[in-house]
Amino acid sequence: MINSYYKTTVPINQLFQKAFDTLAQYDYAEAAAFFEEAFRYDPYRLEAHYILAIHFAAVNDTGRFKEHFFICCNIDPAYSEVQADASPVDEVIRFYYGCARRGSAMITIDF
Repeated sequence: MINSYYKTTVPINQLFQKAFDTLAQYDYAEAAAFFEEAFRYDPYRLEAHYILAIHFAAVNDTGRFKEHFFICCNIDPAYSEVQADASPVDEVIRFYYGCARRGSAMITIDF
């Protein structure tokens, strides 16, 4: 019973890898169960929240985008700062935020 709750790093990494592979090959609906299980063991996996934030921004799912983006900001406050060297997530945020401010139909973000 205890082994079902506690997992070592290797099985958790395998769960996240399966989730990422399924997301890349299919869509989030197919990968959701894998992400849910993986996050149960490691809810603060920054890389996973980062990838999901970008994925949901790309598919115009504002609610889920904000959820994962703000988790990234809570884990690492640097994600909430606009930096000159601009990490990929900053570029995505700036792009979509700029589209929303210009009235583009792409996505609406309420910060």
